[in-house]
Amino acid sequence: MEAGTLVFMTINVTGREGNVDLAHFLENHGFTFPVLADEGTHVYDVYGCRGVPTTILITREGDVAQTFGDKATLPEIMQEVARIL
Repeated sequence: MEAGTLVFMTINVTGREGNVDLAHFLENHGFTFPVLADEGTHVYDVYGCRGVPTTILITREGDVAQTFGDKATLPEIMQEVARIL
């Protein structure tokens, strides 16, 4: 990955939302980025998420740089993204 590269993906936490057809939802909403499936709440629990959405910024080295809860604003998140890049 080149310097200044940002990779965006989302994780669908299947254990929190009932019976949703993920493939149909993604197709209907035009998602073009990777969507990973968290069977149950394994990844959700590992990262200590407390709400949805949770935004986690991970450095190129794999370290968690910052975690934002569901009340975070886009400007707050983008300020941290800029700092990391």
